[in-house]
Amino acid sequence: MINFLKWATSSPVRIILILQLSYILFPLLQSSFFALIAVKNHTKNLLNYAGITIMLSILVASFMGINVIFTSVYVLFSLSLGLLYGTLLRNKISFILIFQLLTIISYSILFIISLIFVVPYGFIDQVLMQLSPAFESSNVDISTMREVMYEYFYSSIVWLLYIYAFVTLLLSYAWCSHFQTLRPLFDEFTNLRLGQFLGLATIFIYALSFFLDLSIINQLAMLCLTALFFAGLSFIHFLLVKFSIPRQALFLFYLMFFIPITSNFLSLILVIIGIMDIFLNLRKFNFIGSK
Repeated sequence: MINFLKWATSSPVRIILILQLSYILFPLLQSSFFALIAVKNHTKNLLNYAGITIMLSILVASFMGINVIFTSVYVLFSLSLGLLYGTLLRNKISFILIFQLLTIISYSILFIISLIFVVPYGFIDQVLMQLSPAFESSNVDISTMREVMYEYFYSSIVWLLYIYAFVTLLLSYAWCSHFQTLRPLFDEFTNLRLGQFLGLATIFIYALSFFLDLSIINQLAMLCLTALFFAGLSFIHFLLVKFSIPRQALFLFYLMFFIPITSNFLSLILVIIGIMDIFLNLRKFNFIGSK
């Protein structure tokens, strides 16, 4: 992998080609690869690479009949995210701090969008009309689906972008650690925490959703649960190291998330662990049988 990354970033033509191919084949790679370019001090040519990539993406979108505006915004977001990660990692900002920053930015964006923008009811109704045959065949109540989309339209978009940004951060850190003096990704991830201030704010917002039936609070609660889930997942990886459990056990653990009977239960457990970790800092405890 290291040799391939060195080869891929050694030529401007290869850089532009991989940036373009990664958008077409697997968009997550585009942000991570652009972060790697930023870390490897290609700062002088970053704007050139970004501009050429956006223009080529627009041409490809036009040829394939894809919405040009959507393509432009998406590629701009992807490259901006890569530039942000690359700049932070080049300055040796820790993985944990970047995750906390990402969470705060996501909370802020969703809060601002919910206050300023009106839900596009007409657009949602059009989408539901086009999907109505599929809903009827699967016995889904369209009116219920409409209410859910009205309520969680913006939070669903920000939630998906939050997941995208987190996975991109994992991949960006893994690649950049080969060219920057950074701690191994697994070590960083096992110590991932929301921190005291952000953690308490997350719990407070989520708790409010039980007492206040406000759209903005309900939407933020969705992000809060996801952040707590990631914190709990990190602690599971910490226990893996603490008790010297074979990493193959992770495969079975993640496999259980694809089983309907166990996925919801595991998600709830991880959220509870994430909440407990904020108050108790579970990593400081001496566990029986640990090494």
